[in-house]
Amino acid sequence: MLGVLLAYMGGNLIATFAIGETGELSTRASLFLNAFLIIELLKAAVRYLHGPTAGDGDTAPAGGSGWC
Repeated sequence: MLGVLLAYMGGNLIATFAIGETGELSTRASLFLNAFLIIELLKAAVRYLHGPTAGDGDTAPAGGSGWC
């Protein structure tokens, strides 16, 4: 998640000082960066919740009286 935040901050700095008028962030650039942050944080949260340490991938615990 640290990488996502660093990428967001870097994009914000580039958009603020290198694109358009210096010191002003356009509405379009701001909305794009906010969407990037939300999507990447959601992706990181899903990876964290469903990663290899989150269990064996079953959605429900298997009982002893299954079909097999």
